[in-house]
Amino acid sequence: MTIDFDNLDTDELLFKTIQLATKQSPYGTGKVLDYVISSVFFPNIEVDEDQAVWDKIEGKMIKMVDKKVDDAIQQMLGDIIGGSMIRRLRAFGDLFRQLAYINNIEEKKMHLAVLTNAANDLIADINNVPPLYLMDAAKFLKVLAAAHIATIMELKGLEPDSYKHQSALNNMAILYSDTAGGMFHRSFAWRMSMIGEGKGVLHEWDSKQEKTFGEAFQSDKKVVNISVKDKYANGTWQFGAGLDVVFKTTPPIPVDGGTVEYATTKEEVYKELDVYVKKVKDEWTEQWNKTLLTATKGFMKLVDWDGRKLELKGDIPRLPNQLVFPVAPSQSQYHSAGSLERIDLFLEQQMDQFITSGPRYVQTYRPPTAGFPGDHHNVFYRADTYDTSMACIYFIVRGDLQRARDLGDGLVQAMNHDPKGEGRIVAASYANRLVDPNKNYATSIYVPDGGRRDIGNMSWAGIALTRLFHATKTHRYLHAAEIIGQWIITNCTKTDSWKGFTGGEDHWDNKYEWRSVEHNTDCVSFFDNLFALTGNPVWETARESARTLVKACLVQNTFYITGTGIGQNLNTSVIPTDCQSWVSLAHVNPETDQSCLMFMSQMETSSKGFLGTKFAMAGAEIQNEATAGAAMALWFARDKSSDFEQKALAYMDSLERQIKESPNGIGYGVVATPAEVADTGEGLGWQYFNYLHVASSAWTGLALAGKDLKEANPYMSLH
Repeated sequence: MTIDFDNLDTDELLFKTIQLATKQSPYGTGKVLDYVISSVFFPNIEVDEDQAVWDKIEGKMIKMVDKKVDDAIQQMLGDIIGGSMIRRLRAFGDLFRQLAYINNIEEKKMHLAVLTNAANDLIADINNVPPLYLMDAAKFLKVLAAAHIATIMELKGLEPDSYKHQSALNNMAILYSDTAGGMFHRSFAWRMSMIGEGKGVLHEWDSKQEKTFGEAFQSDKKVVNISVKDKYANGTWQFGAGLDVVFKTTPPIPVDGGTVEYATTKEEVYKELDVYVKKVKDEWTEQWNKTLLTATKGFMKLVDWDGRKLELKGDIPRLPNQLVFPVAPSQSQYHSAGSLERIDLFLEQQMDQFITSGPRYVQTYRPPTAGFPGDHHNVFYRADTYDTSMACIYFIVRGDLQRARDLGDGLVQAMNHDPKGEGRIVAASYANRLVDPNKNYATSIYVPDGGRRDIGNMSWAGIALTRLFHATKTHRYLHAAEIIGQWIITNCTKTDSWKGFTGGEDHWDNKYEWRSVEHNTDCVSFFDNLFALTGNPVWETARESARTLVKACLVQNTFYITGTGIGQNLNTSVIPTDCQSWVSLAHVNPETDQSCLMFMSQMETSSKGFLGTKFAMAGAEIQNEATAGAAMALWFARDKSSDFEQKALAYMDSLERQIKESPNGIGYGVVATPAEVADTGEGLGWQYFNYLHVASSAWTGLALAGKDLKEANPYMSLH
């Protein structure tokens, strides 16, 4: 029997796998795994490695990546994603084949757990495939799903007394179903964007009408040609602006008239466009149903809905197979830790989720499970430079210099191993692999844009490293901070009257030309630290440049907006909370502290019975990182208004109560928001979730410590 992946019936594979899985009662008997291995991975006893299905998939993947298109960005994204998927597919296939040779039960359980992790990584890569390639990726998803189901069913059979594998199967089935739907919707939106540029754009041009002899003395006439182009007409990438799929011309009309005829023709074009769009929608939906969606409907048969309801209510212990630390809090009535000790415990555990010593980043969130649908799948592995920097600063303040050093060394490693170097640090990496083991460079969670580098994250890394040098006198931390500062000055300096520093760049050197108040506030503190530690006037000049930009963004002499657009135009529609609190904490413009902190009261809100602030004026629900920053700023400015101390204490009380009482809380650590979702609002566009969160926890701890210790202010000058 020879496996030909081009002709592999992935629907039959998936349907048979689901059918076998749903018939195994109450727990796995190994039939599912045997079926997948014997019929796909080992089609005959003397198997030729060249015929193994994963080799065939790899060949298809290379073919997909090599598909030539004239859109350079799509091609580049395809290369990046495809290369990652090829490596993971090869590793996954090798792992799966090795199962046939493992007889020891404990070894097999460990191997199957590794396989599950590898499958989660693969589905993350599939989620990040550019829209052009999603239809090709659908077949890979079906084969991966069959292998994933078989793996979990085998684990169920090996540990029949534990519900955790059925829980994993529940989450896996929902994840694949949601992923399939997400792939379709993303592909569908992309396909619609190819028609008339996704906005009904019409192409128009005039043709002069030649006169006959008898028309010599009549007015000049023209015809107007109107068309709509489709860049992916007939399922093929079209060169240039695309292929004309609707084309109309007006009757001859006067050169300077004929508005009625022109309007009538244009209306006819739009009517034909509507017909064409409906036809494409129907064909695209039918193709996706045939390729993936019909097959993935069977995933829901695998979900134990009654058990899932009990699990969500907390009646079944949640035991995600990838979490090192328990999600459920200790039930001991003798739990003696205070708020700061509880935050210590949480941040220590976030450091140790995947790596327990040496240079590393923190896991930014503690979500309740490792599998997430769509864009949120990577939340489990996400490790932000900002959150790692905040945790480093927190441990310095708490006197735990060993943990602070480990995180500081992680920041140094991220800079030293950056693929482009020169002082850059990616905004967010992977908590389980800061440095790619194959290519030896710092990884990025932001796969679609190749790894953004923004000066906010880089400045926070610099603040942490300068404070760490100040505490330890270990020169590598100062050295790394100076390199980061040099990159910001060299690549992001603006020389107009507002000065300051632009946002950073993406992986392809496209500059972020806007200027942010938050980022430049960070730069004020970062460059002030460097000046204090070295005495080099370059850093003093840079500090004052950043200060000038922040002052330029003061509106009505009362509050600070988010920053600028491209050039000297203020973005007055976005007013973040931390633009008020951070500017005050960093002493950027002390004469405005009272007004901007009073203005900050307009961001106050409540969620689930707790008091706090939104992330921005246009946001919704409490965001605890912003709330803790506001509490600290109000506390340190309490001499400026009699109301500030009372409000600061109210916010701190709310944060302390959330440690013990917030939904999804565990008795230590602080959630990003007690609400289900906290929206940052129009003009910003991201969300925070009801998961335990490092930045919110570190800021809360620093705010509480700040009641007795001015050094808890992360912006405090080192002079």
